[in-house]
Order: sequence, then C-alpha cells, then structure tokens
Amino acid sequence: MKNLNFKKLTAAMLVCTISLTSVSCSFSKKDDSKETSEKVTLTKKDNEKETTTAGEETTRKKEKDKDTDSAKKQQKEFDTFVNDYFVDTISENNLTARMFVKNPADYGLNELPYEILQDSKDDYNKKIQEDYDFLTKELKKYDYDVLTKDQQILYDIMEEDTTFTKEYLDIEDAYYMDGSFSPMTSDITSLPTFFAQMELYDKTCVEDYIKNIDVIDEYFDSLLVYANERSQAGYWITDSQTKELLDQMDTFTQNVDDNILITSFDEKIDKLSFLSDNEKSEYKEKNSSIVKDSILPAYTELATGLKELEGTCKKTGALSEYDQGKEYYEYLIHQNVGTTESVEDIQDRLESLLGSSQIKITELYLSDEDIIDEYMDFEDVDIEDPKSILETLKENLDDFPEGYSEEYTINYVPKSLEESLSPAFYYLSPIGAEDQNNIFINNSSDFSDGSLVSTLAHEGYPGHLLQTSYFSKNSKYPLRRLYSFDGYIEGWGLYSENYSHEMLGQNEKVIAFAKANTEAIYSVYCLADIKLNYNGEDIDDVKDFISKYLGLEGEDCQWTIDMLIANPGIYLPYLLGYIEYNDLKEEAKDTLDDNFDIVAFHKFILDLGPCQLEILNDRFNQWLEEQN
Repeated sequence: MKNLNFKKLTAAMLVCTISLTSVSCSFSKKDDSKETSEKVTLTKKDNEKETTTAGEETTRKKEKDKDTDSAKKQQKEFDTFVNDYFVDTISENNLTARMFVKNPADYGLNELPYEILQDSKDDYNKKIQEDYDFLTKELKKYDYDVLTKDQQILYDIMEEDTTFTKEYLDIEDAYYMDGSFSPMTSDITSLPTFFAQMELYDKTCVEDYIKNIDVIDEYFDSLLVYANERSQAGYWITDSQTKELLDQMDTFTQNVDDNILITSFDEKIDKLSFLSDNEKSEYKEKNSSIVKDSILPAYTELATGLKELEGTCKKTGALSEYDQGKEYYEYLIHQNVGTTESVEDIQDRLESLLGSSQIKITELYLSDEDIIDEYMDFEDVDIEDPKSILETLKENLDDFPEGYSEEYTINYVPKSLEESLSPAFYYLSPIGAEDQNNIFINNSSDFSDGSLVSTLAHEGYPGHLLQTSYFSKNSKYPLRRLYSFDGYIEGWGLYSENYSHEMLGQNEKVIAFAKANTEAIYSVYCLADIKLNYNGEDIDDVKDFISKYLGLEGEDCQWTIDMLIANPGIYLPYLLGYIEYNDLKEEAKDTLDDNFDIVAFHKFILDLGPCQLEILNDRFNQWLEEQN
C-alpha cells in the first residue's frame, strides 16, 4: 500500500501543531473514569460479555493433566483437524496452493484445477456460511484445557475469527462493499508483480505457472460480471476511483515487449539448470504469446467494460452512506485489527492520542529547533541504494531474537506500475521456501523524497521480512500462515519503522519526536477515515479537519479524501497495532524494571505470531507473569 510521505507531512504537521497547541490540550484532558474505560476496551471484550464468560474463563484456565492418554488423543485429533483444514483451504485451485506452499505435492495436492474465478454473491456467501458452521461445530469437539500451549493459541485464533465471520454474515450486502476495485489494493494492478515474484523450482512449477497465467482472462471476465452486479446493486466505485484504475490499466497495457510478465519470466527461465535451451525457448515463447494474445487484451476488455460503469455511483462512495455500511466498517476494523472495541471508543482514544502527540511535538521543537533537521537527515539517503540500507539495518538487530532469514532479493517496480504501487512492499514466501524473500522498490518520482530508511525497516528488517521469516521457520502449524491480522502484522511494521531510529543510534529526543510525529499523522488519517466512513460527516468538514492538522489543500486534500473513501479502515490496523506494541512494552518495563529484556519482549511477540490484538494482550499477561 502507499506509505504516508513523512517528509512532506512532518513539515506541515509542525506548522499546524504549534498553532494548534491550545486545541491539542483540549483533546488530551479527559476525565479519569473515561480514561479507565478506554484502557479496558483495548484489552478486553465489553463488560457484558466479560461478565457472562467469567466462569467459563476460570474453568478454561484451570490446569489439567495434558500427559494422560486421553489428553494426548485429543491433541493428536486436533492436529489432524487443523492440518486437514489447512490442506482443504489451499486446495481450491493450483494458484492458491502455489501461493502458500513451495511444493503442493508434499500435501497430497497433485491435481488441482487451474481456475481463478470471482464467485457470485450467493456462492461466496454460501462458502462463508458453510465454513463458519463447520468451524463452530468442530471446535466444540475439543477440551481446550488439555490442548498444548500452541494448540490453545490456534484454537483461540480460530474461535475469535468465527465471531468476525458472524459479523460479516449478518450484513446483507457485505459482498459488494469490499475493495476489489480499489486503485490502491485491487488484484487488477497487483497481479503482475505477484506473478513476477513467483519462483520456478522445477519443471512442474513452470508448467503450473504457464497454466495459471493462461486463465487470467477468464478471471477478468468474472470480475467484469461482478463489477456489473455491484453497479446494479448500487455499490459501484466513484468516478474518480474508476478513472484512476483505468489509467493504471492503460499504462500497464502500453508496455508490450518489455512487459513485466515477459521480462521477469525470461530472467527466471534463463537461470533454470534443469531445462534445456530448447525448453527454455519454448516456455519463453509460450509465456510471451499468452501475455500478448490473452492477458493484455483481457486488461483492455475489462477496462472497456469498467468505463461503461462510470456515472453509476450516485453517492460519495463513503461506507456510511450505504445500508449497513457502518456495520460493515466496524466489521472491517474488528477483522483486520483483531479487536472487538467499538469504533466510538477507538475514535475517543485517537483524539486523545492526537492531542498528546501534538503537545509532545511542540515541547520537543521548542526545546530544540534543530530537531526537524536531525529527523530529516536520518531519512536523507540515496534511493538507488536500498541494499546498503537493508544491510545496515540487518547489522543492527541486537534487540531481536535470532532465527529469521537473512536472504532477500531486491526487485524494482516497472515504470508501467509505478503509479499504482507502494514505494516498497514485501511478498510473503511460501512454506518450504522461507529464504525466498522478495522486496519491491518503487523508483517513482512521487517517492523520491520519501522516507526510504523507515520504509525498508517496515518491509525488511526488523519489519515484515524478519517477522514473517522468523515465524515461518519456528511455527509448527501451516494453518497459522493463512491467518493475516493487520493489527499484528502492520502494527509491527510501523513499530519497526520507529524502532529503526533506536537501532541506528538516534538520540532520545529524535526518537521521541519520531514517535510523536508518527502518532499524530496516523491519528489524523484514521480520524478522517472514521469521520467519512463511519460517522458520515460532511466531506467539506473532513477536508477542513485534514487541512487544520496536516496543512493539505486543494488536490492533495481531495486525493486523501478519495483514498480514504476507496480504502475504508486502511490505516487503523497500522496505528492500533503500533499503539498496542508500545503500550505492552511500557507495561513490561514498568512491571519488570531492571529485569526487563527487550530481546525477550520481541521474542514473545514474534513467537506468538499473527493473531488478534486481544489474544496478543491475553498472552502478554501470561508472559509477564512468567517473567516475574
């Protein structure tokens, strides 16, 4: 996704912050009773649910003998259940299996269909309902207390996830509200780099690759059907979003002979020692023909169909305007963040955070007017040299446990995709290929003054590359790889961005400034998002809010509004996860005092792996007791 340009926003934020310090103070003054309730909502479910489940929780946590024959039988059956569920989930088609495992045959998946289709609303909802019914029934078969520690974590993740699935199923038109056609997150624009980063391990893998790209045209046909259904149901995207998506598609199709789907494949094929020269030539020709004669025409045909839908969106596009749009927005936050906290409580917390971070920024600047330059100097690096940045970051990981991959490949986004992709991004490696780590760098002029050090800390070390490869190398259950909770994942990425200042020896004032700056900027974006997509506030009022705190005007402000409408809830997982990590770290420091070990703290988080923030918080309390 597109990162926030911190260089531009920092300067604007500083000017606005100093002039708004008195306003910030009003945000930060909250009565004690409300502050207490906010802390509870972050880490607990609502009081009513907490009360009704208190006895159940007590029973659940009561120690049982896990070494009896009956207990071991339950553990073995649970392992069989979750491993079978993993295999069943990735067996929908060959491409899905290839996404998650290096060799599908290792899981008994030898003949899978080569099809990528967008399900109809009825078919999709039927699958979701059947999966929900199956999991809720299956989980009840197991005695939680006799499961192993790792099994209990997975059980909790699956059980909690079913509650979010129920939220989705209770929303009649949730199917039409997703981001399938968002210019920032659509498969349409991300699909080329996805195939470009796929490794070709053997001849079977090459054959699978060819067969999978050969059905992209059918996938696009099903997407056009879906787009028309959305339009007819009144859920098509805004004209500005449609135009941006069409521009991206047009730019991509202009590149024919040097298209990334041709050049990346040719480069990989040339390196394969198990293919003869004739086989290499044949595969190259076959791939090139599919790209030129099938995929590029499919992009053009889809673009033609989508253009006909311009003008069919009669709203601003904000979720708050639709029936059950607010419920869908809350579902998105609950699912992606991994929390049951209400949007209203989240808004209260972020308003408080915005106020306190502005006060901190002002205090730091007034005590040292050079702090902005020191902060900017940290980010002032040559964008042509990302490898040296990653290597420098990797050399300064003393505060993190060993066990992550040190291998990675730097790729560059082709010019035809620069406008539609992030300044940098990391692709998840398949199981069995944990050292296959691909980071893409975007050399677009739009990002030439961006924060490359922070960006690579987010995507690389100690961010997603370290986080993902560490857990992949140390996790027992492949199923855990299917659960992606952005509060945990992107919160860690944002935490890593800011931690890079400590890793690379910045002084305490600059570290504090970076933290306050991150919190302030993200708070503004998240609050603007809530105002648009949940509260349904007037767009002009939201523009005034953004301008007031970030100084954005005109096209820049309108672009921000359009981006937030197209991607509801997009930054909340980043910020809420980031807040959680910092809060837990401070609690651990206060509780353990001299016994606090930053490596042990980071190891706890990385060992736990992707999960809902409420599960993270619960396991943290257990970990803290063990440390004492």
